Amino acid sequence: MDITANDIFNDHIQNTYSSTYVPSRYHSVNTYYLGKVKELSIDLNFDYIRNENKNEQESIENSRTGNDCIVTSQYETDNDLYAFKLVFSHPAGNGTIKAGTEISRTEHHDSFLNPEQILPDSKNRLQEAHSAAFISYSIPLQSWQLVAGIRYEHIRNRYYIDDIYNETQSRKYDNIFPNISLSKVFGKLQTSISYTANTSRPSYSMLSSNRQYNDRFIYQGGNPYLQPTSIHDLTLNMSYKWLYFVASYQYAKNAIVSSIEPYEEDPQLCIWIPRNVKKKKDLWIMLSASPTIGCWHPSFSVSIIRQFMDKWTDNPDMKPYHPRLYTGIQNMFNLPLNFILNVDAMCKSNTYEGKAWHPGFGSIHAGISKSFLANNALTVQIRGNDLLKAFRNSGRYYADTITFDTWNYSDSRNLTVTVRYKFNTNNVKYRETGAGNTEKRDCPKSG
Repeated sequence: MDITANDIFNDHIQNTYSSTYVPSRYHSVNTYYLGKVKELSIDLNFDYIRNENKNEQESIENSRTGNDCIVTSQYETDNDLYAFKLVFSHPAGNGTIKAGTEISRTEHHDSFLNPEQILPDSKNRLQEAHSAAFISYSIPLQSWQLVAGIRYEHIRNRYYIDDIYNETQSRKYDNIFPNISLSKVFGKLQTSISYTANTSRPSYSMLSSNRQYNDRFIYQGGNPYLQPTSIHDLTLNMSYKWLYFVASYQYAKNAIVSSIEPYEEDPQLCIWIPRNVKKKKDLWIMLSASPTIGCWHPSFSVSIIRQFMDKWTDNPDMKPYHPRLYTGIQNMFNLPLNFILNVDAMCKSNTYEGKAWHPGFGSIHAGISKSFLANNALTVQIRGNDLLKAFRNSGRYYADTITFDTWNYSDSRNLTVTVRYKFNTNNVKYRETGAGNTEKRDCPKSG
């Protein structure tokens, strides 16, 4: 890349960046019980996850003026998760009452080492206790179906830096989340409207105080002071034969978005960091059609997403906002001899997502599969993804004194071969729902 200052050439730097994930250890245990005592149904789940990840990074910068630099770093994480969930359901009057509890305990460790000491070393530990109680009631009201419920959550996390308890970055939350839905069938027209409230907590990586070196001008890191996002969602669903319509309005308080800003007031350095914004609203409208025409099963969809967020910068280079338009088609053809052909395509326009402006792009995928054995237990699929190599992950990011462009043409065109065998295809009575599903996202199998 060329380095200029006040439009005057300063240097040219060739940056070679590598990231190596050491094979991780991942252990997962799930046990469940599903039973019934008279009219009382019992659904119990217990999950345990233990995983370790290690990532080694190296940035080699060759400078035309001789200002070469090599920066290495090592990032390690390990997690322990215990989760328990118990749900009871019982007829009550003309409806059904469902109540239960969910408890989870998580311990997360992460460490960051930079031998060159360009970025500070760090060692963090987070202990989180999560408990919840919930109850809901569903009842038919003449031709309507009503479901209403409420959920209480208590979360307590303790944050340690270098094994020393940090009260400022430790948190305690108590929240109540109501939900209600109402549905009705008008002949062949099915309708439902629902309201839900929930919270989305930042991931452990977002809360980490670690800093990652991208190049001599750009760092990346987490933010231990992030607050959870409170989400209120109002959704309308309608379907008529093979037509489907959905409209959703979502209000997010303390929404988390990625920001780019000066690093420690140094005008020559900037950092990617997650930040809370006061509020963010999204309107999503989608119409789809899925008819059947002989052996052809197409699915057409068109949607529009409109983001509402307060202006965060007065940067004069900022592009104007336009809602995102998405169109897509999925085609499935049932061919002789149990062959299935799939041809899919999509296209979306440019727009803002949070504080980032992303250009539009399109892509085409195709695949063919064949099933074998009784009950189609064995399936072999060959699929080509992004055949025109058109997928883009580029963007432009704005701050008051920064305009940052990324140009990313990924190696998205690829060929995959999948072999899948299904056991017990005749009589699958129950699939465990699991416990601590929200917490599991912070225990990835790799990376």
